[in-house]
Amino acid sequence: MTWGRAALCWLVAAAFGAIYVAGTPRHASELAMRDRDRPAASASPGDIPAPVQLVELRRGEDVVAWERREDGGWRVTAPAGRAIPAGLLDAFNEQLLAVGIGERFEGDANDPAFGFQHPTLRITVVGEDGRRVMLVVGDRTPTGTSAYARREGGDAVVLVGLNLLYYADLLFDAAR
Repeated sequence: MTWGRAALCWLVAAAFGAIYVAGTPRHASELAMRDRDRPAASASPGDIPAPVQLVELRRGEDVVAWERREDGGWRVTAPAGRAIPAGLLDAFNEQLLAVGIGERFEGDANDPAFGFQHPTLRITVVGEDGRRVMLVVGDRTPTGTSAYARREGGDAVVLVGLNLLYYADLLFDAAR
């Protein structure tokens, strides 16, 4: 590389750096103005109770369920006699608590496009306080990068990441 090309590369890098710094807010008032028109983060469709005491997954006739033991670990309650790695149960629970991060849709939750008439997955969660939430996961989005979910009987439809479905698949595989 010649000195001229090296100098040109440094000049371009400096220009991009200046553009980045000029666009970075320096004060809280600038941050508020920048984020003013951004949609608010949606709440979880089911406001999943934490800490989780019991989780039950249903896919058709298949059921996988686990509950918290006195020592803080997990005990698989369905299918009976199956051992599922605690790390897998923890990973699913973490994904479950992150469900509401996706975009919220204002459309009719009964629209067949969401796939709630024949759900991919039904999740029941009971919190330590006894509160029960049932979450229904419908079809994948047209791009295939996420899936639709809503609280059973509710009208708030959000996107959930495919990690939730991935861990559910692993749980059903481990339960066989």
